Amino acid sequence: MVYKEKLLKLVSWLLVIVMIVYCILPLYITVTTAFKNRIQAFSMPPQWFFVPTLENFISIFHEHDIARYLMNSTIVVLGTILVAMPIAVMAAYPLARVRSRTMAIMPIIIVFAIIVPPIAYVIPLYDLFNRVGLFDTYIGLILVYVARTCPVAALIMMSAFEGVPKELDEAAFIDGCGRFSTLFRVVLPAASSGFISATLMVALITWNDFMIAFILSGPKTMTMPVSLSMFQTSEGIEWGNIAAAATTAALPMIILCTILFRYMERGLIVVKG
Repeated sequence: MVYKEKLLKLVSWLLVIVMIVYCILPLYITVTTAFKNRIQAFSMPPQWFFVPTLENFISIFHEHDIARYLMNSTIVVLGTILVAMPIAVMAAYPLARVRSRTMAIMPIIIVFAIIVPPIAYVIPLYDLFNRVGLFDTYIGLILVYVARTCPVAALIMMSAFEGVPKELDEAAFIDGCGRFSTLFRVVLPAASSGFISATLMVALITWNDFMIAFILSGPKTMTMPVSLSMFQTSEGIEWGNIAAAATTAALPMIILCTILFRYMERGLIVVKG
């Protein structure tokens, strides 16, 4: 019996290790390729030990103007967060507090809005945006991403608000607070971890999206994921440059997740307390 338990534990750990390697290996190859020169990037078998170089990063910033695409992505992400999160918060609060048949159906409708593939509405929006002058504009991209991310953020916030005791609302009402004052001064701070999680999800979805930005953006508003397609030229794929650009694109979200994770932990402690 003890032998079987040890064997099962060993197999479980082996499976975990295999999954970790499976997930990390592509990231490792991408990052290491970013620091290789052209010869090292194409060498077969791959060079696992090499002298790092920054020539690919210098190339993408000086020759391909990656800084502008980073700025475009940042503007779109910040604009989407500033518009989507207040809407999601105000939509999630009644969903979490009001009990009725209509409110019981709303989460199902929101789920259907989430699972609709972007290709189903991006092509009609391309024609519409061309007619009204929103194609290749920050406002056009932000509007679409708000519609894309609001349902996700609303579901996360609804779950966060459901974890906040209703007694806090009642105490705020007794003290003379209205609905909006109760929401933004009492309930939302208590659900801060959920708010940060929703904000992070909105940022990740917007930053990493390719299809919407590829169809609705142009030279003025091209975002980082779309800019990666520039490195496929008639002469072939510039693997070193595309790896450097991919590493650069991933770095802001990694930093953001690292910073916000600390605040998520603090928010969880506040809710539990």
